[in-house]
Amino acid sequence: MFLSRRTAMAAIGAAALAVASTAILASPAQAASAGLAKVVGTNTVQFQALTGATNALTITISGRTVTLDDRVALKAGKGCKKVDATKVKCTTSKTTARISVALGDKNDSVKNKTKVFLLADGGTGNDTLTGGTGADELQGGSGADKLVGGAGDDNLYGGSGDDTVYGGTGNDGIDAGTGNDKAYGDYGHDRLAGNTGNDRLAGGVGNDVIDGGAGTDTIYGEAGTDRLYGGAGNDAIGGGDNDDQIDGGANNDSIYGDAGKDRLVGNTGDDAISGGAGNDVVDGGANNDTIYGYAGDDQLAGGAGIDKVRGGDGNDVIDGGTENDSIWGEAGNDRLGGSNGADAISGGAGDDVLNGGAGDDELRGEAGNDQLIGVAGADRLYGGDGNDAIDGGTEDDYLVGDAGNDKIWGGDGHDAINAGAGDDAIDGGADTDSVNGLAGNDKIWGGAGMDSLYGGEGDDAIDGGADSDNVKGDAGADVLVGGDGYDTLWGGTGDDQLGGSADDDNLLGEDGDDYLLGGAGSDTLTGGAGDDTIVGETGADTIKGGDGIDVISGGDGNDQIWGGAGDDFAFGMAGDDWILGEAGDDFLIGEDVDDNGVQVGSATAYDLLEGGDNTVAGDVCLVMAGGFALNCESVNPELSSVSETGVSAARAYAGSAAGAALAEAKARIK
Repeated sequence: MFLSRRTAMAAIGAAALAVASTAILASPAQAASAGLAKVVGTNTVQFQALTGATNALTITISGRTVTLDDRVALKAGKGCKKVDATKVKCTTSKTTARISVALGDKNDSVKNKTKVFLLADGGTGNDTLTGGTGADELQGGSGADKLVGGAGDDNLYGGSGDDTVYGGTGNDGIDAGTGNDKAYGDYGHDRLAGNTGNDRLAGGVGNDVIDGGAGTDTIYGEAGTDRLYGGAGNDAIGGGDNDDQIDGGANNDSIYGDAGKDRLVGNTGDDAISGGAGNDVVDGGANNDTIYGYAGDDQLAGGAGIDKVRGGDGNDVIDGGTENDSIWGEAGNDRLGGSNGADAISGGAGDDVLNGGAGDDELRGEAGNDQLIGVAGADRLYGGDGNDAIDGGTEDDYLVGDAGNDKIWGGDGHDAINAGAGDDAIDGGADTDSVNGLAGNDKIWGGAGMDSLYGGEGDDAIDGGADSDNVKGDAGADVLVGGDGYDTLWGGTGDDQLGGSADDDNLLGEDGDDYLLGGAGSDTLTGGAGDDTIVGETGADTIKGGDGIDVISGGDGNDQIWGGAGDDFAFGMAGDDWILGEAGDDFLIGEDVDDNGVQVGSATAYDLLEGGDNTVAGDVCLVMAGGFALNCESVNPELSSVSETGVSAARAYAGSAAGAALAEAKARIK
């Protein structure tokens, strides 16, 4: 979580707006026989309205003399004298410091045209109270009142009813009271509390503190560095310009930071939060939130709940939080984390880092050179365009590189990997994996497990790794290594190199001029079409050259060799080997054993047979008639008239060197 809950903002409420003041009057607005004005003490003028009268009181001052002018009759009390029936002048013995007004039970008004502190109570009714150029305290009382603070640092209380309050210039404190109120701080560093009711609160210019309180409130910080708290209710809160702090409070809130580096907290409820321009910090809090960072390098946390979070422009850091979240980085180089839950994360444009966290996640890097990390869970990761690094993490993952030169790690689990276009490097990791390199010159490692590896188009290098793997190069000049285990390798089209390594492997070169190396173990090697070079190495190997001019070496062990169609070179090497030249003009060598069986193919082929380097009695050549050159020191005379049907009984004994043809064939194997 990027942002701690700012529950301390609750102190913005009515308690924070409370201002120590004396009682507004000696007694609250009450019934009287007439509106009475009098001087209290040495510096205070007090007015008590007449019950049942509708007052419209205007206050002016000249020196120490305060004039009270009303539309209804006034009575002059101590220190005052009447000017006419509705006007009274009161003079204090010292500089006038306070004017106290208690209006009655009608729709009254009072206007202070002085800079003297006015303490006014509207009483009952829909009243209008207007402060002067100094610091005033206005209390609307009950009814739908209008309070205007004017200049100075004022404290304004709407009371009960649907009130409208204007702070004016100065650093004002406003408590709109109960009811559906409208309060405007105007200019200055103001404090506003909506209290209960569906309120509309605006801070205006200045660094304001606003608490909506209970109810469905609309709050605007406007210009300045503001602190805004929605309180209980489904609130709409906008920060305005500058660096604001906003806490939506309980219920389902709509929060907009606007310009500036804002810190936004949804708190409880299904909140919709937009950071706006600037580098914002957003915490959705509990429940199912929708968050949009917009412009700027934002830090966004969904918190608890099923959240939808968009970074917008800029290099954003996003944590979806717990449960199943949807995250979009959009433009910029973003860092996106799903945390717990089955998350859907898209990087958007830019070089992004996506971390799925726990759960079965779907990650899409999209455009850019991205890093995708599945971590725990059966994840689906798509790199998108660009050169991506993809790590499936634990469990059974599905990984797609898409376009670009990607690096892909399957990690633990039975993974399915499609590298996509580009020259990719792929490691299947532990367990049994399925890998398809698709287009490009790919490097593929199967790792541990019984893997199925497919190179696709391009010149691929594939290593099956531990355990028994199936490896196919497909199109291109591929290099395939089985690794440990009983592996099966298919070269596909192209001039491929296949190596079986240890254990009993099955190598198939297929189309192209292939090189097959069986390695240790009793291997089965098939060249397929093309001019292939096949080396069995150690073990009792089964080798088939297939079509083309093949060079075959059985290596150590008791091998069985078929030359196939084409003019082949076959060398049994060490061990008790069985060699069949098949179609074509073949050169067959038993070599270095006590009992090499060498058999040509069709009766019309022109085959050269060499028994090897042992004694005459040690070598056996099984041949067919048909115009061949037999290089033997002594020949059984009966061979001169061998028929095609008598091949199985014909034998000759030989023991000389192979000459230039043998040297050329051995050079191909090297």
